[in-house]
This record gives sequence, C-alpha cells and structure tokens, in this order.
Amino acid sequence: MAAVRAVLETNVVIAAHRSSGKASPNREILKRWEAGDFTLLYSEDVLLEYVEKLIELGVTDEKLREFVRSVGVLGEAAAFLRSRRIARSRSVNHSHFSPPCADRAWCENG
Repeated sequence: MAAVRAVLETNVVIAAHRSSGKASPNREILKRWEAGDFTLLYSEDVLLEYVEKLIELGVTDEKLREFVRSVGVLGEAAAFLRSRRIARSRSVNHSHFSPPCADRAWCENG
C-alpha cells in the first residue's frame, strides 16, 4: 500500500466525474489514486456522501458501482469521529455499498 493516505473532499470526486478534459487536476487525483500513488481513506458516511452527490450529478448506476467497487478494493475503511451524521436519502440505492465492500465478492464481482 501507498505510504500516503488521504480522504478526498466530495467536491474533488464530483469535479473529477463532471470533467471531460484530460488535463483536469481532479481527474488526475483519481487517476493517481487508482494507480496506487496514495490510499483513499473512507468511512460509510464519506462513501454515502460520494454516492448521493454522484447520483445528483446523474452518474449512471454502472459507473457508480464501478467507483464504489474501486473504493472498496483500493481504499481503506477508517473510523472517523463524527461531528454530524449524513442523513440517509431515500433517493440512494444503499445496495451500492452495504456495508462499503465488506463483502469483497460484491466489490470484485459486482
């Protein structure tokens, strides 16, 4: 695993998915994470926020599942102290991460 560990701000994830340009710095961050340059830390709340915002952006279920699967396989689950709890939205299909890739078969096989 990479020595650097980071939590990505939701806006970085959204901007990376929104951008169509190859020179996008936000896309570059995701590419570097996928290449193993750093380890993405996430919690259920962080992942839930990513999913909610990506759904609002109109990301397809296929791309959403691919992203969540990548987070589960390449990322590192972490427990964060919570200052607030993100409400579970009715618009979110929680089967995308139930719990975040604790079932490695789901992450790997979709």
